[in-house]
Amino acid sequence: MSCRCTPCVVIILVTGLIAAVAVAKPEKVVFSNAGNNVNQPCKGGDIDINGASGSYVLTGDCGTVAVNGATNTVYLEAPAKIRVTGAGNKVVWVRGAGKAKKPNIKNTGVGNQLAQGALPGDTVTTGSGSGAVVTGTGSGTAIQVGGVGINVPGIGSGTTGGGPAVAAAGSAAAATEAISLVDNGQQITRACSGQDVSVTGNENQVTLTGDCGNLSVTGNENQITIEATYEISLTGNDNTVVYRRGVKAKKPRLSNLGNDNSVRQSE
Repeated sequence: MSCRCTPCVVIILVTGLIAAVAVAKPEKVVFSNAGNNVNQPCKGGDIDINGASGSYVLTGDCGTVAVNGATNTVYLEAPAKIRVTGAGNKVVWVRGAGKAKKPNIKNTGVGNQLAQGALPGDTVTTGSGSGAVVTGTGSGTAIQVGGVGINVPGIGSGTTGGGPAVAAAGSAAAATEAISLVDNGQQITRACSGQDVSVTGNENQVTLTGDCGNLSVTGNENQITIEATYEISLTGNDNTVVYRRGVKAKKPRLSNLGNDNSVRQSE
């Protein structure tokens, strides 16, 4: 269909402009200062955290959240992607953006901890307990999931619901202290008594005996032998995990978001 009149041209141009505005992506927000205390909605945009020792609560759907600084605590409601290149950061996320259950995660830094957390009123199933609830009352809470503890200002005081996932700030964060392995290039043996285990170091040979809670591997090139666990979660790369059995199950649950990881059951 051809259009020879000026009004038609104007309509086409205006329609194209409206379409372009409709699909425009929110501008990226960059935090470069150290010691930030941020609590704000993402509104679908990308976030860069380049500063150090900050506390961030980012609600709503986010785009890509890049944590390039060090020793930050970051609480994310719904990121599409998480990219961690810094060191010593703690990142807790609730779900993926939109309808996704999980974000796309890459952790190429050192000594970082990543875990799934909760919003006020949510229930968290940790595997080693029945779950926990953040009540939404009070000035802040410490969320403890898979060995990651993070203070979330203004979220709530927190009450446990039979499991160690969430505890009030200043109280014991979990019934049993999680095992956190942050060293590199070591031969490590630990005995579990229901604790969650996080491996954030690289190139280790790890042996875990007894019944463990959840095993979270965010480091790279680790060789891990574990007797029993509820769940194996891998976001690092090039790791090998050999398990004997699940806890109260023949096999543990498995989440593998990393690259070139190997998970198998021992004979």
